[in-house]
Amino acid sequence: MKFRLGTMAYAFALLAAGMAAFGAWGIVRAVGVMWFWLWTSGGRPRRRPMLWGLGAVCIVGATQLLLPTATPAAYHAVQRQLCLVNLKFWAAGISEYESANGTLPPVALRDPAGKPLHSWRTLVLPYLDLKGLYGKFDLRLPWDDSANATAAQTLLEFQQCPADHQHGPATSYFAVVGPRTAWPADGKRKIDEITDGASNTILLMEAPGRSVDWAEPRDLSFDEAVDVLTGQGLRAGSHDVDVYNLIFVVYADGRLGSLSAPLSRELATALLTIDGGEAIDKAELVKAEPRKMSVEFLWGLSAFVALALWPGVCVWRGVRTPTV
Repeated sequence: MKFRLGTMAYAFALLAAGMAAFGAWGIVRAVGVMWFWLWTSGGRPRRRPMLWGLGAVCIVGATQLLLPTATPAAYHAVQRQLCLVNLKFWAAGISEYESANGTLPPVALRDPAGKPLHSWRTLVLPYLDLKGLYGKFDLRLPWDDSANATAAQTLLEFQQCPADHQHGPATSYFAVVGPRTAWPADGKRKIDEITDGASNTILLMEAPGRSVDWAEPRDLSFDEAVDVLTGQGLRAGSHDVDVYNLIFVVYADGRLGSLSAPLSRELATALLTIDGGEAIDKAELVKAEPRKMSVEFLWGLSAFVALALWPGVCVWRGVRTPTV
């Protein structure tokens, strides 16, 4: 049996890709692939095309059996990451506003009679390098006045969670409004008023399946947010409601998080209030989830499949392959 340098390089590459995709079990799968090609390389030449074709089917089939939800899971993994990235944009705008003004933005800009005119989302636009769009709003008039129609209907790249498949200027990212939340109905909140700790208090949250226009001054009430976190307010038909029951949040310290609904009402209340004094068990925040497919995993899986099929491709094309 001859082991050339190319053979060793191939073996190491296959092992590395297998471990990147499957962890320690990747070694077993890589050895299985190498054993298959070792066996076929000893067959009669005219049988090799048939054998490698059968091998290709077996390898791809085995990969699908080992990862029965690989394609949907990969899709949802990408969607989840984009959802978090977009939520982070809004959080960054709020953080910049707070740094410049010393307080969080008001949940809504109101007229003298107390009627909400514009959302906090509009108020943070200048802090997201969107001063031009912000300047198109007439803040003296309601967000849905004809004078503000063009600005309010502008589509923002980060306005919504991609997996919600919403259309138009819709968003499913909300503040939670209430006297004991980070967003009082009237006035502004300072970060140091959050005595429970900024890392323990939800600032923004996604409500899968719900939507408002991003410029509309409407968010979730405290009770609505509790219902979402406890699973009572989740609406079927949206991405992670149907798959993982994940709800994405931003804490008042800017940290991103994902919560697996349903939470207990006690935990939901503790996360939404700023001064309840509750002791929060960090282990409760994120329950067991299906394995998240990271970028590294997807690259590893792609490399493993490509390397597993490579000897067969070489045989089919009549290219000299490393001796296995």
